[in-house]
Amino acid sequence: FKTHPNLQPEQILFYKNQGYKGLVVEGTGMGHAAVTVGDPLSEPNKKNLDAFEELIKSGCIVVMTSQTIFGRVQMNVYAYGRELQRVGVIEGEDMTTETAFIKLAWLLGNYPNKAKELIQKNLRGEITERSLYKKDFLN
Repeated sequence: FKTHPNLQPEQILFYKNQGYKGLVVEGTGMGHAAVTVGDPLSEPNKKNLDAFEELIKSGCIVVMTSQTIFGRVQMNVYAYGRELQRVGVIEGEDMTTETAFIKLAWLLGNYPNKAKELIQKNLRGEITERSLYKKDFLN
């Protein structure tokens, strides 16, 4: 599921209503979605956060990845990410969206009771311990 401007809670709740057990959310930047309220115009975003929380409480594992090509999800920097974590969204670290999708599907099919725990662990080199910056490659 790719986040976008004008995100609506009904789009998120679709996955709950269809009984999904897992969802990979491709967020913006460091793993964000429109879920916080900063002014009256952003008031509807609160409903998006409530929808993510309802989806997760239904038993769906939600993993956040990033739309950026390189880099990792870091949901502790801005309020968006902290709020998503508070309701149970899991950081996808530096996994690509496609990798997180296949990994989550495989875990749900093979280890459904441990999928939430195992999605956060490096099983086959899909998560790096730390992200290197360009200057690290120059030395």
